[in-house]
Amino acid sequence: MNQASNPVDPNRGPIVDSKTPQSSDKEEERDLKLADELMSQGKAARKDNDTDWSKRQDYYDGKQWSSEKYASLYKSRPVMNIIRQAIQQQIPIITDLKPAFTVLPKEPADFEFASMVQELTDAWWTNNEMDLTLIQGLTDEMILDAGILKTTWDPEADLGVGEIKTECANPWDIFVPYGATDFDKNCPWVIHRSYKPISELKEMFPEHADEIKDDAQAGGVDNSSSTAIGNDLDVKFISPTDQWTPKGTDSGTGTGDDQRKTAEVWEIWYKDSATENIKDGEGKDIKKKKYPRGALMTVLPNQKLRLQKVGNPYMHGKWPFVRMVDTVKPRKFWGEGECKVLMPIQRMLNKSLAHVFDNLNMMSNAVWMVENDSGVSPEQITNAVSSVLLCTPGSNAQNKIKRDFGPAMPPSTEGVLNLVFRMAEMTSGISEITAGRKPPGVSAAAALETLEQASQTRIRLKERNLQAALSQLGRQVVALMLQFYKEPRIVRITGKEDTWPEFTEFFIEDSAEGGYVLNKKKYATQINTETGQPVYVPAPEFSQIPAKGTMDIKVVSGQALPWAKTSRANIAFRLFDSEAIDAGELLKALDWPDAEKITQKLKSQTPEQPPAPGGPE
Repeated sequence: MNQASNPVDPNRGPIVDSKTPQSSDKEEERDLKLADELMSQGKAARKDNDTDWSKRQDYYDGKQWSSEKYASLYKSRPVMNIIRQAIQQQIPIITDLKPAFTVLPKEPADFEFASMVQELTDAWWTNNEMDLTLIQGLTDEMILDAGILKTTWDPEADLGVGEIKTECANPWDIFVPYGATDFDKNCPWVIHRSYKPISELKEMFPEHADEIKDDAQAGGVDNSSSTAIGNDLDVKFISPTDQWTPKGTDSGTGTGDDQRKTAEVWEIWYKDSATENIKDGEGKDIKKKKYPRGALMTVLPNQKLRLQKVGNPYMHGKWPFVRMVDTVKPRKFWGEGECKVLMPIQRMLNKSLAHVFDNLNMMSNAVWMVENDSGVSPEQITNAVSSVLLCTPGSNAQNKIKRDFGPAMPPSTEGVLNLVFRMAEMTSGISEITAGRKPPGVSAAAALETLEQASQTRIRLKERNLQAALSQLGRQVVALMLQFYKEPRIVRITGKEDTWPEFTEFFIEDSAEGGYVLNKKKYATQINTETGQPVYVPAPEFSQIPAKGTMDIKVVSGQALPWAKTSRANIAFRLFDSEAIDAGELLKALDWPDAEKITQKLKSQTPEQPPAPGGPE
């Protein structure tokens, strides 16, 4: 079976035909037992990290006061959310400039091949909206202890041509063993838990369609809240645009299953030591690993059902996950999120503010002291402006009713608040100058630039951690391109010096020598004189670029920090003034919008220089 034309996709299940050997019940029972053991180990390995993950999410969302049943209704519960402020301020700084993969060849002959792969990765990043996916992963790593990116091949994307898909997995659903420090370091297995509609599962695994049930039914309880159409006692009206349909009607997938019925799914990537006997060139039996790149097993744990067990479908032989951490903890898989270290400071700040507001409430709403024989009913006494109190004649109410004001605000309160704010700034790495505010007493430009660089020390460390994760992502993406970009496709390449974008048709095929061959056909641009629009004419045939396919991935970022961008702009202006660079390079350094169009316009307006004396005419 051709893997390129009909690949095994972990999100789709294996293709089963009459030649596919069926496993025995004992083997399936052993696999289910192994799945239970690995999940138990994964939960135990993570229990020291995820105990407060729910509380961290609440703190980020502003739910920072506990809701005790007997909590006083008169106590202030202010929230000044420095956690959300710190996270929302750091992510734009880190992602201000789109991270770029630089594909570098390991051999001089692979230079042209690497240049084309570089353009493919740039187009893939834009087409798959990776900026948004990256922000989701960074938010996870700062609130929890890691952000997880999962990169797989989706054969049905792009009108059936297939495309590489990267999504942000929920850290709650990722389990790794004790001792793992990354997905490619001391990590013999990974479990990804998900919840899928049974209609989708039956489509993914048609050979098990009769066995798949939703988890409630598998446990003996029907969680269906609707009845079949035609029951006179229970009429259900259906919106024509509603994807959720009652039980017994077609949900649009052709299965007739209610998509609200879901099942828990374990996707287990692990190293399997199973071997099989094969014949060598001389006809002798030799033992070989059955799954040399590892195995993939999909299980419905609540139904004790194994849906598939296949080899790792990806030639790079890695688990399709990338870990991003905010702060690295040596010899630990899970890092340390920004929220965890700021939570104690957040509690101190909230309690300090509560003390201030309680004191202000007490000063503005003093206690009334009323004697029993004052002649005034306490129900009449309010804090309304210009209120009128009716007293009994001769009761001397003026001397028997008074207000008792609380003590003034302690002078140390302001110092405590300032101390808490400084602690938050030192812990998060966000200071006044990072937020764009000039610190008092500093006016010199050189001093401000020095303070800017020093203030973003922790942010630069976070960016280095991001670079390491994106390098792993880039290597996986390039490996999947080499493996699955077998069908002709067209990529649009922008950012060139010409006004109109370039279009290139290409596909990659395996070389007989063990490498790869890039088949490339470029569309030439011709401008229609009547409409002024481009007309693209493809090259008559594909040009072939052989390569071994061994490339390095380097992530270019770091220039996104505000002080780095300002410094780069100043240097670019000095180089332009000294005529070391032209206007085009200056605009690129400034990251100016439509720099290519402006450069092209300047070139068309610049008169041609006459040849130098004695030079060629």
